[in-house]
Amino acid sequence: MSATDPTILTQKLQKESIAALDAAQNKAKVQAEKFAVVQGMSAKEKKIHLTDVSTKLSQEIKKFEAQWGFNLSLIASPKPSPAPLVKDPVDDEIEKTLAALRSFGYTAEPVGKLDILFCKNGISGRRADEKLDKIPINDKYDVVVNGTFFDGLTNPLGAIIIDGRFEYLSADKKIGKRGALAIMTDGSYRFAQTVDATKEGVTANFQTPGKPNVMIKSLMAGGALIIRDGADLEDENIFREQQFNQPRADLKAKGVEITSAWDSDQLRATEHTVFAMCKGQLYLIVTTRPEKQAGKTQPDQTGGRRIQTNLVKLGFDNAIIFDGGSRCYLRNKSKEIKNEKAGRKVSHIPCGFGIKIRRPHGEKP
Repeated sequence: MSATDPTILTQKLQKESIAALDAAQNKAKVQAEKFAVVQGMSAKEKKIHLTDVSTKLSQEIKKFEAQWGFNLSLIASPKPSPAPLVKDPVDDEIEKTLAALRSFGYTAEPVGKLDILFCKNGISGRRADEKLDKIPINDKYDVVVNGTFFDGLTNPLGAIIIDGRFEYLSADKKIGKRGALAIMTDGSYRFAQTVDATKEGVTANFQTPGKPNVMIKSLMAGGALIIRDGADLEDENIFREQQFNQPRADLKAKGVEITSAWDSDQLRATEHTVFAMCKGQLYLIVTTRPEKQAGKTQPDQTGGRRIQTNLVKLGFDNAIIFDGGSRCYLRNKSKEIKNEKAGRKVSHIPCGFGIKIRRPHGEKP
């Protein structure tokens, strides 16, 4: 380096400034001592005065060091150009999964944050959320969808917990062993069957082994659990234990007694709201149909059995089907899915989910 190099000149100036500061501080300390004598301070008063001066001088040194740290950073070696962005392998995996789901015609999104919405006053005293079609799509939620099945009085057929408190508990014993989706206090998601319709039975299967402090934050029950721990649940479980055994309208009209959950009205081929977990990522899936293409026969992918088969093949670990058909509802910034048949309105849907979509690494909302 030459004597005129900016770095050498700056370092020289820094040394001169340090020497000047040291001299000024020493002078200030001497003056403080003299001031204490002139003022006739007691030993205690003098100690307080000198401590105060010392503190101020120390603050001055810190400011000096910070300023010179900034000065030197301006002439530091130029920073290397940032490396080209490399696609996050997790984002890449999510994109592949979304593409596969959408190839079936499904509407699918990766979940970043999930809230449970209850459009009635809760038993804890919690005020009702707005009706699903009145909840704004903004910074809080990117998507709003319907929740669990409900009866003719628009009461959910499954328990609801929000922020650690029960907001609804069904007295219907038939739904005691159905599927539930829980948001845990550590931010993870759990899928399980409830044991019965009591508070204890609802929460029994959501304990986290080895993590006693991880508890249920929010939960929605009453869904059809179709995949658990990477394996498809048998029809027998879904039909007899979870009791999805209400016959489809066409079979009921013929007087056919069904023996399979796949023939139930709840799991018929239609739009369903589904939540499923794959490799640690939660997905929202609404089983819409693909657009018809001339000259092509497209198999229906929206029935319960087909949904289960498709998700198992894609490697999903857990999946639960909530309500659908005329009670299916989805709204985001670009579209709204609803099917209001005679006498059925979105305002009748008692519960749902508010979702913030997971953004790719580095992408701003």
